[in-house]
Amino acid sequence: MNEIDELEAKPEGSLLLSKEHTQIIAALGAVHAAIDSIPKSGYNNYQKYSYSTLTDYMGVIKPPMNENGLFLLSYISKIELVAETGKSRLMRVTLRMRLCHTSGEWLEVPAYGEGEDTGD
Repeated sequence: MNEIDELEAKPEGSLLLSKEHTQIIAALGAVHAAIDSIPKSGYNNYQKYSYSTLTDYMGVIKPPMNENGLFLLSYISKIELVAETGKSRLMRVTLRMRLCHTSGEWLEVPAYGEGEDTGD
């Protein structure tokens, strides 16, 4: 069984780990220890709240990730048409996020998103 077969055999929402994973877990712990808080530079005017943007997150986590030999890859694993009404389409996307370590170890988790578009 190769790595692709192993991925397809796991439940969709599963955390996946490389066979060896002690180094990536230690590196992830070091990154976690280095992070204090993430600023909230984004603001939602409609609902009146502040939020952390992707730039906020990356500005905080990228330096300790680099120092500990970690990098992130992502790929779309599934696109589904959930519903279609007239011109409107509701789509669901499954994105797999793989955290990699320079040792070759990795861990992978799914991320989900939905969106509706009229196709205009």
